Amino acid sequence: MSVLETNDLTKRYGGRPVVDALDLTVERGEVFGLVGPTAAGKSTLLDLLAGSVRPSGGSATVLGLDPWHDRNQLHERVGYLRETVDLDGTRSGWEHLRTATDRTIDDAAATATFDRVGIAPDVAARPVRTYSAGTARRLSLAMFLVDDPDLLLLDAPTAGLYRSGRLRLEAVVEDAANEGSTVVVASRRPAILERFADRVAMLETGDLVDVRRVDGRTVDDEAIVRLRVDRVPSVDLEAIPGVESVIEQSGELVARVSDADAKATVVLEVAHAGAAIHDLAVAAPDDSDRQRPTDSRTTDGER
Repeated sequence: MSVLETNDLTKRYGGRPVVDALDLTVERGEVFGLVGPTAAGKSTLLDLLAGSVRPSGGSATVLGLDPWHDRNQLHERVGYLRETVDLDGTRSGWEHLRTATDRTIDDAAATATFDRVGIAPDVAARPVRTYSAGTARRLSLAMFLVDDPDLLLLDAPTAGLYRSGRLRLEAVVEDAANEGSTVVVASRRPAILERFADRVAMLETGDLVDVRRVDGRTVDDEAIVRLRVDRVPSVDLEAIPGVESVIEQSGELVARVSDADAKATVVLEVAHAGAAIHDLAVAAPDDSDRQRPTDSRTTDGER
């Protein structure tokens, strides 16, 4: 049984289609991935499915409802985690969670929800301004899980998360699907989606260009690539697909990558830029490789 279906769904801004005559069906209990570059239309499509924006043409049905006309009813059954969520730095995680739902949340239910996303009770009790980016992202996810929604819409949910956080997110998504929820996840990184999605769709400038089934979960290819070079080359390594971050430290370039192809590409790009590579090491990431937050008030160290 389909949870959502679109027919010629279109959204234009200034006469330009951002989502262009899109036909899509997602089945109940499915984990469906949307992958594409920036400005591909992923966030706009999620906005349309959540009833946050009105379509310019076509139609959509979500949980048997029209997302725009029935958006108040839909809001009670859909958890929508946007790429950016406004949090009040003066309030604690507990306060955010309790005001994220219309129903009363007791301490046991709140603790269970925080445990689900990997936030300890003492961290939840602190002001959000003390959180790292990853912990703030986990809090945002907890706020949209607290009502056990029938449909989860997740826009770039791994933003700010390192390996442990991404593994926790995968477990949350798989648990939700096993319990009967449907999950739609948007990301620029196909390697991340292929780790837990049942199907992955490619979006390009608002067009659905490909939908394929993921036959098996991909292996964890995340790694740290360390290059000791004679000089730092003028090349944007973070533009390489699969490169999560690049920092310079102690005369080294340290790249965190999320798929196997990116490892070789980083090395080739540095060499092509004319930098001499004196040493090269590739290893699995650990806590010592994490780039620490710059805010001195951040003390939890979680990602």
